[in-house]
Amino acid sequence: ATADAIRDGLAPTGVKLEDRAGGTEWTGGGERALEQVVRVLIDLRQTARKNKDFATSDAIRDRLAAIGVKLEDRGGETEWVR
Repeated sequence: ATADAIRDGLAPTGVKLEDRAGGTEWTGGGERALEQVVRVLIDLRQTARKNKDFATSDAIRDRLAAIGVKLEDRGGETEWVR
């Protein structure tokens, strides 16, 4: 369900996800692709937190951290830095 939400959230941005043997890759989206991908993941994380699905929320945060994206929660909003 989370994978479908990510795919659906990215479709309007022009980012297409493709499953590969080594993981998922994206194509399209232009120069802002990373920003668009991170924003969709942040939105999903916020929804998970609202629904008290902390396992999903933490997994999203941890996976982003693994690629060098740090999330900062402030005043109900989430910003990201790289």
